[in-house]
Amino acid sequence: MGTGILSILLHQIPYQFPGLGIISVVAWVLNVVIFLVLSAGSIARYIMWPHLFVETMRHPVLACYWYEIRFECIDGRGSFSLGFSTIVSMLCYVAVPVWGNGVLIFTEILFWINVVVALLICFSIILLMYISPSLNSE
Repeated sequence: MGTGILSILLHQIPYQFPGLGIISVVAWVLNVVIFLVLSAGSIARYIMWPHLFVETMRHPVLACYWYEIRFECIDGRGSFSLGFSTIVSMLCYVAVPVWGNGVLIFTEILFWINVVVALLICFSIILLMYISPSLNSE
């Protein structure tokens, strides 16, 4: 999320110098790479150990998060949607002006996917708080 916000701020800051646009695009590409690596790691973890998904969602602390990188315990459920939002925003700022309508349609599709994911995350937190006995007992 921080890398994505950095890329947006560098792109939109009113005090521009010639290399700042390139720096913002590099930060955005780094953001996309980090997002894809963490998403692939999270998906691989839940494929290899499917029971961990339910355990993570019922855990009183980890239930507020989506990713869990086991070696550092860096978590973030809402960070999936927020990180994805920064990627979509930079697509609007950088790719759409360069490549045009094809990327615009792709960006709109990604935007609506992100809206659905954000709503699912938002309401699943509330739902899990009400239906999970492990959350209510602690």
